[in-house]
Amino acid sequence: MIRRYNPSMLDKLRCTQCGATAFDELPESRVRCQYCQTVYQRRAEPPASGAKVHIGKGAKVIFGANAKVVIRGGLDIEDGADVRVEGELTLVEAGDPELIRQAREKSGS
Repeated sequence: MIRRYNPSMLDKLRCTQCGATAFDELPESRVRCQYCQTVYQRRAEPPASGAKVHIGKGAKVIFGANAKVVIRGGLDIEDGADVRVEGELTLVEAGDPELIRQAREKSGS
């Protein structure tokens, strides 16, 4: 059985292929665009870190030179994600000092 999705239920999800905002719910936390039939995987659960913003592996995210971004509640970036900050990004809550130290050692910073 396919259930029609109201776009507001998907936080204004927009199909990256055709731009449509109408989707059908499929099993296993997937949705399909009603127009071009592209299938997307929705995140079934929030990230284990509890972060409010999650950038997954393979994502390419650029915060442009004029961007003024504030992230409250944490930012989770998976290995393999390409994130570039050209604008202003305000850190609202610092991470664990030991984890920061380990990350710096790993990256050579």
